[in-house]
Amino acid sequence: MKDTLKQFNIPFSGLKLGSYAYQFTLDKTFFDHFENEDIKDANVLVDLQFEKKSNMLILEFSLQGTYNVICSRCLQSYDQEVEGDERIIVKFGDENDDEPDIIFLPHSETKINISDVLYEVAVLMLPMVSVHPDNENGISQCDPEMLQKLSEFTAKNKPDSQWDQLKNLLN
Repeated sequence: MKDTLKQFNIPFSGLKLGSYAYQFTLDKTFFDHFENEDIKDANVLVDLQFEKKSNMLILEFSLQGTYNVICSRCLQSYDQEVEGDERIIVKFGDENDDEPDIIFLPHSETKINISDVLYEVAVLMLPMVSVHPDNENGISQCDPEMLQKLSEFTAKNKPDSQWDQLKNLLN
């Protein structure tokens, strides 16, 4: 494992039962480790409430910041704001197929590296389609030249009017 992910190790064996707070920053280096192509850069603050119980760990992530992503419409990069919360439960023992949303660790484990879990949580907060937000006047911030090309392409490729003629048969 790269040294860059060591900061995401949480040694829980020496911790007393109770809640602990951790804070992490996700940046380009973090996402590059996972070979992510969607997020070009990032500045995301992660607050983690880590609760140790006798038979499980509860991880409550709160993410807030920005991802630099490529706009799906105009193909230019922009900063996408991200904010969200996620709760993950970690149990000790053998993996149980009946509980797919729970992470299992062997009883002998003394620490957990949350980098994989954090990566999944962070990526799931990306919108399905990333598009420049509109400005305060409601005007798209996409590249105007690309929007013009898209408009021209759409005008050239209008749907075939034969379907409209078939609809007229019903009247």
